[in-house]
Amino acid sequence: MQIFFVSYLKRINFINEDSITNETFFKAFEMTHDIDEKDTVFVAMPKHLNCKIFSGDKLLVNGLRAKNFNDVLLTDELLDLLRNK
Repeated sequence: MQIFFVSYLKRINFINEDSITNETFFKAFEMTHDIDEKDTVFVAMPKHLNCKIFSGDKLLVNGLRAKNFNDVLLTDELLDLLRNK
């Protein structure tokens, strides 16, 4: 299992949040302000990169799904997908 995670950790790229447009930040804030506005950047970055959000924050994931935002995976769901490849 440890080798599995190390191989995926090597693929992580860090991106400066200053590269995210104000428009994307505002859209992310609209989605998160009533869930947890501190999660705005965690929603803005994947929107900016056009990818899914992967989080262990069930409150955030369930809140986004309740707003019909489904490009989000809980950690357990991501692990299930990776194991089934």
